[in-house]
This record gives sequence, structure tokens and C-alpha cells, in this order.
Amino acid sequence: MSTKDPVRAYLNSVLEYRMEAARSRRKFEMLEARATSITAQLSGMPFGGGSDREALLAALADTSGDYYRQMLAAEQRELEVSKFIDSLPESSHRIILKLRYVDCKRWSKVLKAYRDNGVEMSKSTVLRLHGAALQ
Repeated sequence: MSTKDPVRAYLNSVLEYRMEAARSRRKFEMLEARATSITAQLSGMPFGGGSDREALLAALADTSGDYYRQMLAAEQRELEVSKFIDSLPESSHRIILKLRYVDCKRWSKVLKAYRDNGVEMSKSTVLRLHGAALQ
């Protein structure tokens, strides 16, 4: 294992936290849609399934709490990683690491961000700077 691996894992954790939050959001949205569907089907006629509705609403409340906690954790991790990157002395290293790990951009988008700001840079140069930043 190279010395880059723990740093890269820490930087990549922003994406991992965001993906967990997104998964919880999708689950919450699915349960919310089901709860809305059940509410729309209510009529004055008596029918069973009250416990099903209650279980669905309980699951919705739990999922809402999970989503909120994971969203906060993702925001906190992004802030931590941003502060870590901001501590680097070289501005080109900070820019590349923030584009790659905080903004979660692919290499093609990192290059595009440079080009959009009038800086022509090859992919090999960006990767070399990235490697130097990880050291």
C-alpha cells in the first residue's frame, strides 16, 4: 500500500457520504410516494390495513431521520475535507483536489474547468499535479 492510499481514501469519503445520503433520499422519496398514494385512496368506507398505514408512516419517519443524519454527515465530511485541502501550500494542488474530491468531478470535467477559466493543461499535467498533491 502506498502512502497515497489513506489520503485518497479520506478524500474519496466525501463521495461515499454523498452516495449514502442519496440512497437514503431515494428510499425516503419512495416511502413518501407510497404514503401519498395510500392517503389519496382513503374513502369513507371502512377497510382494514390501518396497521399497514401505521407501519408505512413509521418507516417514513425513520427514513426521514436517517436521511437527515446522513445529509448532515456528508456536509460535515465535505467541510472537513475542504479544510484539509485548504491547508495545502500550493494553490494548484488545492484547486485540483477540490475539483476532484469536493466537487466530485471526473478527470475530463477537471480539465474542462481549467479550460473554461482560460488555462490549457494536459491530462498528464493534471495527473502529475494530483499525484504531487497527494504526497
